[in-house]
Amino acid sequence: MNVFFASGDGPFYYPSNLNQLSWLPQAWNWAKNLGESNINRLWYESWVSSIIKLFHSAGLEWVAIDKILWISVFIIAVYCASVLASRFFQSKLLIAVSAIIYASNTYLLMLFGGGQFGVSVGFAAVPLFLNRAMEWIDGWGNHKPLKSEWIRQSLIDGLWITLLVAFDLRMAILAVGVVIVYAFFTKPSLFLAFETYIRLGIAGIVAAVIHAFWIVPSVMYPGSVITDNGQYSGGGIVKFLSSADFSHALSLLHPNWPDNIFGKVYFLQPEYLFLPFIAFASLVFLNRQTIKNRTRILFFSLIGLIGAFLSSGENGPLGGIYAWSFLHIPGFVLYRDPTKFYLFVALSYAILIPYTLTNVSETVSRLTKKEAVRVHLNYVVIVLFLLFWGILIRQLFLGQLTGNFRPQPVPSDYQQFMNLIQHDSRFSRTLWLPQPERLGYADMMHPVIDGTSLFPNSSLSAVILMVRKPDFTQILGSYSIRYIVVPADYEKRIFQTQYVFDKHLRDELITAIDKSSLRRLKGFTSLSVYENTMYDALITAGPENESVIFSVTPKGMIVIPKTTTVINTINFQMAYDPGWILRVGKMVVKPEKTTLGMIRYSLSPVVSDDLILQYSPSRAVNFLSIVSIVSIVLVSVLIFITRKKL
Repeated sequence: MNVFFASGDGPFYYPSNLNQLSWLPQAWNWAKNLGESNINRLWYESWVSSIIKLFHSAGLEWVAIDKILWISVFIIAVYCASVLASRFFQSKLLIAVSAIIYASNTYLLMLFGGGQFGVSVGFAAVPLFLNRAMEWIDGWGNHKPLKSEWIRQSLIDGLWITLLVAFDLRMAILAVGVVIVYAFFTKPSLFLAFETYIRLGIAGIVAAVIHAFWIVPSVMYPGSVITDNGQYSGGGIVKFLSSADFSHALSLLHPNWPDNIFGKVYFLQPEYLFLPFIAFASLVFLNRQTIKNRTRILFFSLIGLIGAFLSSGENGPLGGIYAWSFLHIPGFVLYRDPTKFYLFVALSYAILIPYTLTNVSETVSRLTKKEAVRVHLNYVVIVLFLLFWGILIRQLFLGQLTGNFRPQPVPSDYQQFMNLIQHDSRFSRTLWLPQPERLGYADMMHPVIDGTSLFPNSSLSAVILMVRKPDFTQILGSYSIRYIVVPADYEKRIFQTQYVFDKHLRDELITAIDKSSLRRLKGFTSLSVYENTMYDALITAGPENESVIFSVTPKGMIVIPKTTTVINTINFQMAYDPGWILRVGKMVVKPEKTTLGMIRYSLSPVVSDDLILQYSPSRAVNFLSIVSIVSIVLVSVLIFITRKKL
């Protein structure tokens, strides 16, 4: 049976979805809710969709692509952590211990379980970026500025930053922050050197040009960049998302471990308190270290403490400072979820713990003069720690983790629903109440609306009250909603009471919809599917809202063919965005916002030529995408021709 990692925020593609993927970034997301701008997510979604399309073009289906993407997260984490560890340790065993700590800590495991692919890959790749930066910082002063090899390395730095930003912008910023702290901690004179800023400038320009396809449109079309109206940028959201406390963060224990249920914070497991004890015990052995190793141990100790303080958000000892930073420091809004700073703790412990194990082994070995016994004692210390680590993450081996750790087949009802709407050539939306599941089908002509988006801040009981209102179906029709689906909740995470699945909640919602004027479709067992026969078309004209025939070009433009009918109003059932313009010949008509938050165009009564609806940021995104591709090629060529001849 084919099973998929289809939990949480992870991607899922049906065969028709794979066929619809484009090589170029898409500035507008048709398939989600009422439509929304993609500009502020292109840094992540563009490369993911391109890789998926590449695999699909090579003949792979999603059942294989899915496994490749997710398994690669741990391969990348192990490899990158091993490279960084090899900078500090010669023992392959210690390098392996470092990689195991970094690639199997509860934070990365919860990212995987929750389907957060971009953050997972970004987290996994940081050690390799950090290793390269440390190599430059440690060797500073041993190279000549502005020579060809120096410029070549600056260009490579730019590609590294580009790659890290593509994985996850937030992790990229944190990685740069770690590098800055390391440089200040080990080579403060570096900040006074002009060549430092030249190198960083070259790397920054390279990264900015390659990422121009989303940076420039974000500046050119600020009204088309999604805003949350304060929902996720107000001070209260930090308090809400500060799920970890200082003890959890310092112990490298994710607050939602092991069930990964949002909002459910578990008590601190006392065995995890040994982790910070083992890590910071490396400070006890400072006198045995070289000056260089002392500096490294102090640096990673500092990073670990900073990470523990910041990961706890408003719950930490410096909670007031975190809240103030969120409100006043530009860009800090990206870290409304403080657990992103677990990155610092993971990096710290991946290096400090092997240092401690090394020194403990040396201390124990001094108890005997027999060389063979000493070697075995070294192994014993490492094996004992690995056994302890296995106890910490025992839920992984006992099969008690949820989400992506329990791959799901596609239930027959979900496949049946996909077949139903794929055979419908007319545009219509599907409302999932109270929210969709990852396996729910959506495409450009059949978008999915999340019930929590249509009815924000409404509890399930409030949604049920709305369903019982006599004008409920009329409201749905005004949003072009034809189908209404109550999910099967195969992960038992949607219908919950006190974090426990409650079947009665689902039954109550279904009973309420059954009593409405919606028609229940037969043939579904796990899903409850309803049809609303009176729904508005995507595009209508005139005061009578008469349906208009249209076609969509490969570039995403909507063409309304020439007609003999006099048109003075065009209603476009898409979420209002000032970037959507209507072209009538050489005339450009700007959109108006309706009371429902949709788009309307008012024009002088005309018998027009073809009318063209166009999302104007798409032109900039498409052009700059070509610029980005050309830039990657040019930078790669420059790196190749400036390489040292062996």
